[in-house]
Amino acid sequence: MIRASFTHLSSDERDALGAAFNHLWSNETIESNAKLHDDNFYNGIHWGPAFLPWHRDFLGKLEIALQKFDPTIALPYWDWAKPDAQDIDISPWKEFFGGRPNIDGKFDHWTYSRNTTSAGWNLPSLSDVVGELEADSYLRFRSLETGSHVPAHTWTGGTMASGRSPLDPLFYLHHCNLDRLWAIWQLNNPASVQYEHTGSLPSDSVPQARVPIDSEMIGGATPASMLDHAALGYTYQRDRELEEAWFAKNGTALVTHVDPLIA
Repeated sequence: MIRASFTHLSSDERDALGAAFNHLWSNETIESNAKLHDDNFYNGIHWGPAFLPWHRDFLGKLEIALQKFDPTIALPYWDWAKPDAQDIDISPWKEFFGGRPNIDGKFDHWTYSRNTTSAGWNLPSLSDVVGELEADSYLRFRSLETGSHVPAHTWTGGTMASGRSPLDPLFYLHHCNLDRLWAIWQLNNPASVQYEHTGSLPSDSVPQARVPIDSEMIGGATPASMLDHAALGYTYQRDRELEEAWFAKNGTALVTHVDPLIA
């Protein structure tokens, strides 16, 4: 299964995704996700090493739930570093997500809010992403929690800027993109330690998020079980623009797919 950029989905694929998301709204999976995330925001899923593997597990469970409704679904990602993904009030974003006011999209009956403007926040650029991918260790790479992770939440605002952010369907596409960047970092740093819980960043503030590799995180998965995304049943679409941006800066190749020859 290949997870693709939302802008690359066909109209039929977007319709199928919307129907599956609405099914999870109606059976209260979305509400349960929001509660789980909010209850544990300062209890082991943020502000520490477990941030990336916990959210990979969280997305994986959401994707399985979507596929129980429609087996053809693969969770897409919001590639906010690209110009065609930096305005949710244009097509195809507006028709699907209802724009900032959440009007006439597929989720206008959901109970989340968004800010009417970006409130001065900018989404990350390709240059920002390249800089984060240059990290030479898991410790340095996971600093994207306070880097590229933050702007999409604050740029969207409203519910997305709160612990209950999984009430907004944009949350899942945003975190899918963060997971994609982690997968790319892993593919390009196979000799590096893929997860470690002992090093510290200035932003680390929740001891419960310092989960040893074989210990259970909130929800039961271990960091070790989340390290190989291909073994979990999915890969990501090749990102030629990111490869070109990387080469322009570093003069070397960047692998953005398990098999870089697959588009």
